[in-house]
Amino acid sequence: AMPWSWACGADKPDRLGHPILAIPGVEHVRFVRASALRKLPIPWPRCQDLEAWCCDVPGKNDFVISVSHIWSYAAHPDPLGEKAQLIHELVEQALAQHKPLGQALVFFDFLGVPQQPFANGQRARTQEEDESFAAGLSILPQLYLMADATIHIDVELSDVEGDGELYSIPLVALVGAPLNESGPRIQVMPQEDVVSKTAVPFDVAEVADMTVLQADLKSLQELQNFPAFSVFGYSLCSTASKLVDMRKAPFAARNRFAAGEKGWIFLERFASMVKVAMTPPDQAAHAAYSNSEDLHKLLMTGGGDLRSAVAEGRDVFKRVLRKYSDELNTKKFSTVSLDLQKGGKSVGGRETVWNLMLVMTDFLIIKWDQEQRS
Repeated sequence: AMPWSWACGADKPDRLGHPILAIPGVEHVRFVRASALRKLPIPWPRCQDLEAWCCDVPGKNDFVISVSHIWSYAAHPDPLGEKAQLIHELVEQALAQHKPLGQALVFFDFLGVPQQPFANGQRARTQEEDESFAAGLSILPQLYLMADATIHIDVELSDVEGDGELYSIPLVALVGAPLNESGPRIQVMPQEDVVSKTAVPFDVAEVADMTVLQADLKSLQELQNFPAFSVFGYSLCSTASKLVDMRKAPFAARNRFAAGEKGWIFLERFASMVKVAMTPPDQAAHAAYSNSEDLHKLLMTGGGDLRSAVAEGRDVFKRVLRKYSDELNTKKFSTVSLDLQKGGKSVGGRETVWNLMLVMTDFLIIKWDQEQRS
């Protein structure tokens, strides 16, 4: 079957010509028209819920911008839309400086690869979408390296109202709702077909003995199988009237780490440094953008250091890379995103990131050798 992203505004792949399309697996990624971003509702919808007119496949005259940011919550990176305005402003800044002939297209991970449900009524990801998500995740560094420019958002985001508050509901309200019972807690998950309006997605049961709660839920579920249930319901069952303390988590776990502390954000920033190093010095300042002057200066300085190091030879380049390796050792790889977690462990830690960094430096070395031969 034709990759699903080709259906987003392009009739056929032979119309295309942007260099980013050379990345193997890029057909699994959606690029959103910059003009469409302002029209999206807050919170932004999932990638697979975008209407086709929002997306397109980059042509040779189009300008592609990849956005690096940290997720504020596990289920949604920006539930209050606080990053959205910053992205709009930085996209406009980039377009004013580059003046592309074509349209501007943005890669933003939540809009770019299929996501898990974050609200009731949203369907689960299909197997095909799972595969697209995995493929898109594997090429994230290249999407930053091969974009025409990158945007790096570094801002402290607000908590969603009510996050962390406690309340109580009848135990029976949890019966039939999808529950995630991983580890020592039970968490309500989004319902595609809403069974219980009282059970709120991502809220977590706060109980002293989880095994008792699990046993009570099992007994209530088994009760539904008895013939008399249709007449009496739960009215004769004392277990059904029990109250359960719940802690609000409107968009699942809250990220409390700063962007600069995270290993994968470090990788994305390193990708921009390599991009800066591969860009002629008089144009390098326009290869990456940020709402933070300090972060923009860090990207420019890092790119300049890499370019100087590769020019000075292998030994100097190795010493500079060792500095980044040591810095990588200080980063955290615990993850917030629902999808980057399996069995409580991050998918891809320091070794994965370091190997990807080495691949990107190979691009820089090849680019430098080409410049010297030309």
